[in-house]
Amino acid sequence: MAKKKAARKKTDPETGKPIPEGQLGDWGLDVPEEVRELATIYDRANTAKTKATGKFNTAKTNLIVKMKELGIERCPVREGKKFLVPTTTDGIAYETPKKEDVDE
Repeated sequence: MAKKKAARKKTDPETGKPIPEGQLGDWGLDVPEEVRELATIYDRANTAKTKATGKFNTAKTNLIVKMKELGIERCPVREGKKFLVPTTTDGIAYETPKKEDVDE
């Protein structure tokens, strides 16, 4: 009786680590190059978004803390076309100035 060969474990070509059975679906590692390129673009964009979100959250927190510390209720931005106003839930809202605010 012939011996059955042990199934060869698939490894990730980038890391060399074994890939659990069934994780890759029908395509395995052999996805079309177009899909691989689009996946890379998505991954880079997602990484950039994550970094930008971190910077955004830090900037927002720093602004809220400083505005509260100095008792500032609103701050003009965009050459006075908008105001940044702290919200009651530790956020920042944009407000459009009223007509009399612009005329001053």
